[in-house]
Amino acid sequence: MKKESKGQVAATGLAIACVAVALFAKSVSIESAYPVERARVVLDRHVFSRLRGMWRGAKAQAECDRLRTRLGLLSATESDNRRYEAEIDRLRKVLGYAESLKGEYVAAEVLSEGGGAASVKKTLRVGKGSLAGIKKGAVVVAEAGLVGKVTVVTPHTSEVALITDPSVKVSCAIEGSRKVLGVLSGGTDELVELKHVTQGTKIPGRAMVYTSGLGGVFPEGIVVGVAIDGVMVRPAVDFGELRDVFIRCEK
Repeated sequence: MKKESKGQVAATGLAIACVAVALFAKSVSIESAYPVERARVVLDRHVFSRLRGMWRGAKAQAECDRLRTRLGLLSATESDNRRYEAEIDRLRKVLGYAESLKGEYVAAEVLSEGGGAASVKKTLRVGKGSLAGIKKGAVVVAEAGLVGKVTVVTPHTSEVALITDPSVKVSCAIEGSRKVLGVLSGGTDELVELKHVTQGTKIPGRAMVYTSGLGGVFPEGIVVGVAIDGVMVRPAVDFGELRDVFIRCEK
């Protein structure tokens, strides 16, 4: 019995020793893995996470750029469509006006302001000339009203003196009356002046001013502008926005 007890004790002691060694070995193994695992966590949190973030950021940036490009193309397409529609509407109005004109008129594109000299603000150069039947002194109109008259003609171009040029004299009358009101003579792009106004004539505010037809140059009834302050008239035509004009051709 004593031998068996001693054997059991020895076995138990050996088992405990083995367990202790195993636990110690596991502890050592776990502890030895700590630096590696800690390094992995640090790398994951501070390095790899940033790299992943940079990759995701780069991917997101690329997607953002792609969407911006697509949006830009769509916006450009929409803008182009609106511009084309506006141009179509404008051309329809211009065509309608051209068909309403009495007499022979030639449509001409505005090439530049100032004619042959850029400093001359009261002249336009247009893309039709003597080959299209245009002559010096021809009346020039636009959809909005009177523009001026031709002063210089070449085979392919014409220079037009605007009604704001003092050299262009336009006999005018007010709306609803054929009585001569005065003679338009010079001014600015914003205002032109009526001179030699018939004595005692009162010009109503906002009265429309038309060509009277006297003088043999400008036909009767062309819109000149609106009287806004006594003898001052606001031109019906925005000369800075002109793109097309119509030039009268006499047979």
